[in-house]
Amino acid sequence: MYFKIIKRTTIKELEDFEEIKKIRKYKIEIAGEKWKMYEENVLKEIEKGILNAQYNQVAKKFKNMSDEEIHDIIYFNIADRTESLSVYGFTQYMFRKTGNTVWLSLSVSIMAYVLCRMEGAYAVGIFHARELVSLEKNIDNLILLLSFYGLPEHLMDAEEAEKVAKEILELDKNNERAIYVLNEILNSKKE
Repeated sequence: MYFKIIKRTTIKELEDFEEIKKIRKYKIEIAGEKWKMYEENVLKEIEKGILNAQYNQVAKKFKNMSDEEIHDIIYFNIADRTESLSVYGFTQYMFRKTGNTVWLSLSVSIMAYVLCRMEGAYAVGIFHARELVSLEKNIDNLILLLSFYGLPEHLMDAEEAEKVAKEILELDKNNERAIYVLNEILNSKKE
């Protein structure tokens, strides 16, 4: 039995250990970081269900999972690899069904980073990022929203970016991204 690591790394040598081959679901620690492993057949079953729009059946598999597990399975194991719009559709289905903002955050990430070559993906992504911040204002969601500033599509103007950056700095006064954006805006005003 083989396992798939949800975070990208070179741990092929770990597959050689008999005890790892026998374990169905296992946490290991590498360089102080915990890595979650899942049976490859379970991941393939989830992927197949999502790609075939069997969302209701697949939803049951996520019932007792943490937000971190949901994110890792959907983003690292399925969305990033398949680049399928069906994964985005599933995240929207799950957000509507559960109200859990991890699904909305995944929708933003999929549109902004995975499907970004698709016309209109950034626009959909920023729409969801704004929606996410309105539902749950925290530093992660604000940083995700601020990541849309400076795109060639000009979906976020300097005024909105400045407001978001200042909100980030209220929560983390040393946030490099927010400081960078504020400096960029200040420098553009000088020109």
